[in-house]
Amino acid sequence: MVTERIRGAWRLRVLVASSLLIYVLGDAASAVSVQIPALPSKQSKLHFRLVNLLGLPAPPAPRTEGPVRIDHSGRVQVYILVTSVTEGILDRVVTLGGKIDGQGNGIVQAWVPINALASLVALPEVKYIRPPDYPKANANSRLGKGIVSLGQPKIVQVPPLVTTEGDTVLGFAAARQQFNVSGQGVRVGVLSAGVFGLEESIASGDLPATAFHCLSDSQAITQRSDGCLPGETLVETSGAITGQSFRSAKNLAPPGSDFAEGTAMLEIINDLAPGAELWFANFETTLEFADATAFLAANVDVMVSDIVVHGYFPNGQNSVTQTISQIIGNPSNRARGYIQAIGNYADAHYSDSYRRSNVSGPDGTAHLFQTNSQTSGPASPAPFNVINVGPLASMGVFLSWNDPAGASANDYDLLLFNCLSGDLLDWSDEIQEGFQEPQEAVFFANSSASPVDVCYAIVNAFDQAAPRILNVTISGDALHGFNTAASSLIPPADASGNLIAVGAVPASSPGQIEPFSSRGPIFDGENKPDVVATDGVTVSGAGEFPSPFFGTSAAAPHVAALAALVLECRNSLTAQSLKIILKSSAVALEAPDNSPNISGSGRIDALAAVQQTCASSSPIVLVTPSLQNFGNIAVGSSADKDFVIQNIGGGTLSGSATTLAPYSVIAGGTYDLGPDQSQVITVRFSPTSTGSFNGTISFSGAGGTSASLLGSGFVPSVLKFKSATYKISEKARLATVTVTRTGEKTGTVEIAYETSDGTATAGEDYTSSTGILTFGPGVTSRKFTIPMVNDTLDEPNETVNLTLKEPSAGAVLGSPGTAVLTITDNDVAGKVQFSSASYKVDEAGGSVVITVKRTGGSASGVSIDYETGGGTATAGE
Repeated sequence: MVTERIRGAWRLRVLVASSLLIYVLGDAASAVSVQIPALPSKQSKLHFRLVNLLGLPAPPAPRTEGPVRIDHSGRVQVYILVTSVTEGILDRVVTLGGKIDGQGNGIVQAWVPINALASLVALPEVKYIRPPDYPKANANSRLGKGIVSLGQPKIVQVPPLVTTEGDTVLGFAAARQQFNVSGQGVRVGVLSAGVFGLEESIASGDLPATAFHCLSDSQAITQRSDGCLPGETLVETSGAITGQSFRSAKNLAPPGSDFAEGTAMLEIINDLAPGAELWFANFETTLEFADATAFLAANVDVMVSDIVVHGYFPNGQNSVTQTISQIIGNPSNRARGYIQAIGNYADAHYSDSYRRSNVSGPDGTAHLFQTNSQTSGPASPAPFNVINVGPLASMGVFLSWNDPAGASANDYDLLLFNCLSGDLLDWSDEIQEGFQEPQEAVFFANSSASPVDVCYAIVNAFDQAAPRILNVTISGDALHGFNTAASSLIPPADASGNLIAVGAVPASSPGQIEPFSSRGPIFDGENKPDVVATDGVTVSGAGEFPSPFFGTSAAAPHVAALAALVLECRNSLTAQSLKIILKSSAVALEAPDNSPNISGSGRIDALAAVQQTCASSSPIVLVTPSLQNFGNIAVGSSADKDFVIQNIGGGTLSGSATTLAPYSVIAGGTYDLGPDQSQVITVRFSPTSTGSFNGTISFSGAGGTSASLLGSGFVPSVLKFKSATYKISEKARLATVTVTRTGEKTGTVEIAYETSDGTATAGEDYTSSTGILTFGPGVTSRKFTIPMVNDTLDEPNETVNLTLKEPSAGAVLGSPGTAVLTITDNDVAGKVQFSSASYKVDEAGGSVVITVKRTGGSASGVSIDYETGGGTATAGE
């Protein structure tokens, strides 16, 4: 693809061969010339998709899907971000014709008339208005990826009372039989899009009988045992399954197979832990997702979610994951098990740092896609990525980058165009200027009966954005060119702590990972998934849901069911203990899928996990992690790391932790732990010389165990002023200050410097100076200068304070880290004197003029007192 700048547009030349788009460096005889127009101007307080609704000649038709939802009254669903949620802002939304259906975390969720958006966004307390985020189920939406042909999923008719293959493959049947467990007394809650087909599953015996609470057209709630009648909405269930909807429409079972996944997940749990009490909650927006999560966390023992939220950078710090982490981290919750499908995007993901291509337009320069050690794809780099969208299929491209949540100041845009014709299909040019999310998204629906190649490009808006790690996921049944399997997990699977992220293995080949099962690590470095479980399992197909059930959404409920069996035996387990048991009892996959960032600790083993918790009356020692890497520590310094020792058996675990120098146990070294009790043991690494130090920490009791220690010592770069004092005459133009580097010199380090007033005043005696000094490999000194202000005042010598701070890359601040610059004065004091030593005047003359002369030092005004007296004459006579 070759570009030319033509009248404020992008001109692209593309060559099509064998239905694949080829990037051509130069003109080609068969090239097709197309134009991508400049994007509209950006708005700072109103999302660009809402801006696009303003000024339409007629109200748009109702939309229940897609990035913008519109109801039958012509109102659009929005998130209103405000400085604080007050009665005043809520009243104003209602006055403008809006309907409020949620609030939290400085957000008001409402349906607002499109013509009221301009008035609402003008309110000073409104920071930003945008469409809500709509989470998606981790379902058979990825079914087309090597499982069945592209297009509509194949519906398999199955007999009633089916059982997931995970019952035997994962050892559930043996665990229930040998230890007489069923999940009795344990509540398990499912978070998903809906329970469409629930009455079918109950009728077939795949789920237990449940009371239905239906909302009729007359708004009266009626309890039924066999489902809701036409015209009624299922809003709650009770009895064997307790369900509550957090959707604005309060509908537990919206029609369609996309909303039947919750039913399939409940069936799997009921197959494996038939004694467990089942709960369910659904939602539509991320705000409702948080409410539903809090509801289940407060009421159940184990909760499992198949929901992913696209468009957020998976580093554990995005706003979605932070919200969910806060909820599941609440120690007052009943829940101890938090199970999350990791995602189905290992083959629908791209990530790399922004790299400038040679394709530029009026709105900035496109990113250059290319292969590397993590990314596969075409041999030639290209300023776009190709997606093959199947017949009648829909897809979305979601871009995020590593800026702070809700505080992005680096603006990237996303364009989607037809690879063959060059027609612009969709664009996303939301502005990022310090308070928006670092995200963009585009969408496309292929209405034809043939596959279509579409291309997306990532643009550095006006070439002003700093390089960031770009992260792209593609939803829907689509194949694409440049793909990065690593770090393809989707929030909130990037939550750390007690959340258990689950990948998928085929029930027919459980030693290998599913090719689409998302991989780790989280962008903060933590390994994910935690465990894997089976997919491709049989469900009833109620609600026309596809069976076999593929994806990490099918795997996750297997883990939730195992948690229920374990908690039946040991209901006192903490969330941390439960996670450790599920991971420690897992079975490693076959190479190369036994990597921690592909399959975590391995495939869950129900028999081993239940045996570990139900059969043991003796203490069992478990230490996590198995390795602590202290990294590079400066000689003479130290660093601390923690281990957790836990008694996951019975009885009392008594013992101590020991190690050898340069490691030492500084806290928690002895322990007496009852069942399920744990203790933190802190180890300190204090290198006294350079080099690597491989160590071991041993834990006695119950047969004992050990963990590994790794660290290295180095002599750091020491950065300091060459002298504690510097002197300069004010007549000199610049003062030069030298900073030196000793110690390690092989890497690159930086240090900041700044000046501040001593007795000198910035702007009058000198010009203040701040900056960063960079020392490349082998560089031992750097200098900075301070401009002087030369005045003509006779004044004392004056001082400027000099400070070094914030050394980087392991460098340390040496002494002197502060210094004083003395400015010496070069001015001579002026003289004030009479013009003569004597004056004469005739007594009859009336007056005499006395002249006072000033010589030198005349740059500023001076004053001097004078008086008469002391002669032979008398004043007044």
